[in-house]
Parts: sequence; C-alpha cells; structure tokens
Amino acid sequence: MVGFDELESDAAHNFHGISIPKKDHDHADKVILWDKRHHNSGENFLIASRTNTTHLYHNDAAKNAGDLQTAANLIAAAIPVFYSVDEFNILDYAYNYKNQDDIVKKIAYREIITYLASTDFIHLMGHGRMDAKANIETRIKAALAAMTPSIGIKIHHVGIMEIHPPVAIARAYQDVTAAHEIMHANILKAEKDAVILQRDAEIKSHTLISAAGGLHQETQLASAEALRFSKQQQLFLASPTVYTLRSFLEMFETETEDVKKYVITTESREIFILNDLKIEPIEEN
Repeated sequence: MVGFDELESDAAHNFHGISIPKKDHDHADKVILWDKRHHNSGENFLIASRTNTTHLYHNDAAKNAGDLQTAANLIAAAIPVFYSVDEFNILDYAYNYKNQDDIVKKIAYREIITYLASTDFIHLMGHGRMDAKANIETRIKAALAAMTPSIGIKIHHVGIMEIHPPVAIARAYQDVTAAHEIMHANILKAEKDAVILQRDAEIKSHTLISAAGGLHQETQLASAEALRFSKQQQLFLASPTVYTLRSFLEMFETETEDVKKYVITTESREIFILNDLKIEPIEEN
C-alpha cells in the first residue's frame, strides 16, 4: 500500500492530479490561501459548471437566460490513490501485464476526468466533496475489476487532499463570488424595501379611502338635510299654523315618550292622565 511516507521521489509525485504529495513541513499548521502557491497546488481538471442563479430573477426571460449559463471550469485537485498488490492474485499481477503502476494511474486518471466532467463546480467545492470521493473510488475499483485478464491490484483508498480553483485564477474567482454575494444582498435589500413600501402604500391608501368615505358621508348628510329643509319650507308656506303645531306635537311625542303626562282642561277644569294611550279622568275634591 502506498502512503505519504513511502513516496518521496519527484517522479512519484508527478501523477497528473492522482498524486501522493510529499509532506511539506514548512507549511504545517499554516493557513494556505487559494491564490498562493503551496507545496502542491494540484493538477488542473476540466469540470462542468452550471451557474444556478435562476432564483435571482423575477421573469421568465431572465430565468431562461440563467438556465443557459452552463459552461466548463478548471479546477485544481490533488487526488491520491492508495493501492497494493492483491495477495490472492499475485500471479495475475506478475504475469498478466507490464507496467502495472502506469495502467492503474491511467485508469484512475480516466475515471476522475469522466466524473469531474459531469459534476457541478459549486457542488464539488461545497458539500459534494465526500460524494465525489466515494464516486471516484467506486469507479476506479469497478474499472480495475472489469479488466480481463485481472491485473491483480487492490484499491485501498481514494482521497481528495485539495480541491480549489487554480492558483492563477483564484483571485478572479473570489472577485466573481464576492460580486454574486453583493448582488444577492442587494436583491434581498430591494425586496425588503419593496415590502416596506407596499405596506406603507396600503396603509396610506386605506387612510385616504377612509377619509374619502367620511367626506362622502358628510356630503350625503348635508344633501339630505338640505332636501329636508326644502320640504319643510314648502309645508310651512302652505300652512304655517298647522306645520308649527304638528312640529311641536312630534317633538313633544318624541322627547316625552317615557314621561307620564297630565292634561288640565281650561273649561271643565278636569285633569286627564295620558298613560299608555289611556285617558283616566281625575275627580276634583
């Protein structure tokens, strides 16, 4: 099995991305930035990239334009492959092939390229890293197992040591990512402002409608009072005495509805009690 401490030659490290990098004690316990060259900046691979920004658009034309933003990117990756001779198939390893190590490297390189070409750049840079490791390992094992005759190689582990934008374009990648974040933040701020403006507009609209309703009611009331006054004036001009007496009696009836009434006549000097429309004479002593 090949490990970190077993390979120290430069030839062993030049594995086109499928490498076992040397230990670099100078960079131990240090933060290494993407745009700074370090002990192993990885090999460049072609990887698919779908710019999934359709959630940032608010019309079909813009969404369709976002869907078309499918392209390819370069990604730097260091993917070590640990393998050894299968103890149960030593004869296959010894007699079936020559340059077995080179065959394993080429098969591994082929499977890595095939997988990365169909994997999204952002997904791989984020939570898809462990899925990528498992898929690449499964692909390499299956490819070796399918060889006829057998090559007698056993894969122990495939890892992803480094995966990031190539050093030469890392700063530009960070600038683009920052620009997308700023754009998204501006969109969220605009949406928040739109909600606030809509709420304020609805409140103002409700206030204006209420005020207009009140003004309409006052106008209707004034019109009704003017019409009533006109009718009253006509009745008064037709018969001033009857109108005055009727108005007095209507007012008297309304204002004294719950009050017991006594009527004293001037001629017979009798007293009548008006109670529930019944006239009850009271005899004088």
